[in-house]
Amino acid sequence: MAFAAERPAFHTNHDPGSYHRVQMASRKHTSTASVRDSDDAYARYLKGMDASMRVKVALTAAHVLSGGRAADMGMGSGGGSAALAGLYPSLEVIGVDLDPKLVERSRKEHVLPNLSFEVGDIATPVLAPGSLDAIFDSSVLHHVTSFNGYDRPAALLALSVQREALREGGVLIVRDFLDPGPGDCELELPTSDGDETGDPETAASAALLERFAGEFRSLSKEPGFPLRRIEGTSARPVKKGQRRYALSLRHAVEFVLRKDYRRDWVAEAQEEYTFATQAELEAHFVGLGLRILVSSPHVGLDDDDLPAVQAFEGSSSVLVVPAFRAPAALASLRALHAFVRERMASEHGLFVESLFELGGRYFPSPGMTPEKVYPFAASVTPSCRGRPLHWVPLADAASAESHLVDGHLRVALGRAAQAFEVGSPHASHQSA
Repeated sequence: MAFAAERPAFHTNHDPGSYHRVQMASRKHTSTASVRDSDDAYARYLKGMDASMRVKVALTAAHVLSGGRAADMGMGSGGGSAALAGLYPSLEVIGVDLDPKLVERSRKEHVLPNLSFEVGDIATPVLAPGSLDAIFDSSVLHHVTSFNGYDRPAALLALSVQREALREGGVLIVRDFLDPGPGDCELELPTSDGDETGDPETAASAALLERFAGEFRSLSKEPGFPLRRIEGTSARPVKKGQRRYALSLRHAVEFVLRKDYRRDWVAEAQEEYTFATQAELEAHFVGLGLRILVSSPHVGLDDDDLPAVQAFEGSSSVLVVPAFRAPAALASLRALHAFVRERMASEHGLFVESLFELGGRYFPSPGMTPEKVYPFAASVTPSCRGRPLHWVPLADAASAESHLVDGHLRVALGRAAQAFEVGSPHASHQSA
């Protein structure tokens, strides 16, 4: 998730027109509790971090001016800091991390005239007030909370401290995991993709979840979370080779986000990824006197095979919006919502957090069929099953509307872009 906001250029009590820029996306902070205990562990950790470096740089670099002074907080491998320094030769980049070994490694591996690395705690004043044009926090803020007694406000306090280091017009970029909010869900996991030993490297997904339920936030006095196994019924049978569990949506997200980090499972179980909701982060920025510039929603697109399309496009493959034909027996909006939630979970492995109408119903073929279309927007969290969707920024999808074939997709994108003020020249901010 990417955000942007601005700080007042001069201090007044109420002046919405004068701001320092702050940009928000997600990142990773290290503390003495998260330091790796061997060169091999460091190598695996940094390899995984660098695998997502292109995404990090792509999300952040577009919001930085080509000159000035920038700090990459919790820079980890230093690869992102080096990429930014190489991309902008006139931008002085300072990588900051609490782990001296990472700083030492980065100084040896990344040598550029406009790049330096410092040991420092990103939750404290590392650099002088008003000395930075850009600050990056990429997958780091959840470390601030995890290694400070799982104190969720600690990450927000770190942002408050960093804000003071920004110059007028400075940009703050945050890229991190988000808390999906309240609610419960069900998770079906395979038992056939491993064993029942509980060993993270060999355990089946279902067995790994059961282990995780007992050790999540392992540094706390009371680790773990409630997990209940659900037996299948004739109406809702459990597929052979799978188990069904009931748990909170947040804990389901915590498991799905780390289920593949098996070689470093013990270290990963210490962390709490979901340190804040998007609404909490946005409210905190506003409370600091920052104006949100970007809080960018993404849309999930499905690809379908429609032979009729080939006659016009030369290919039967077409991008569509996820759509389901509702049974005639559905007699209420609540029943329709339940139907959509069930289909999104079973077909695409998506937990629907909230649903809202995307404009009113419409008739796709007036005079030819009584069929009606009810467009909805859904806030979702992915699980580890189902056919995945293709996630793209709403602004990009909406700008490519003229190249899309499916009429329902074009209607949905147009309405979503209007609802989220994406692409509107009069929009003061974007939000998801």
